[in-house]
Amino acid sequence: MFTGTAWTGLRFFRVHVTQENFRQILADINAYCREHAAQRFCANQSPTATPYSTSVTDYELTDFGVIHELARNTTDNLSMGVHIFDLGAWNFR
Repeated sequence: MFTGTAWTGLRFFRVHVTQENFRQILADINAYCREHAAQRFCANQSPTATPYSTSVTDYELTDFGVIHELARNTTDNLSMGVHIFDLGAWNFR
């Protein structure tokens, strides 16, 4: 969440990606690849195939990222920070 102002203390953030949202992500990626077939990882095995499976059960969460924040203070020094607590990733089948 971008606020445009600094804060102190902890804030709670959460992200949920539903299966329907993930299906739409896959559809968007495949649509992009149809228009940009020369791009890396966009090649199809056949003209009717999609580069990425549209079935959400064909995927398994293996990696995810956490982004940290950077700020420049009034003395032009950079400060950065990240605090991660109770991080979890679940795969329901």
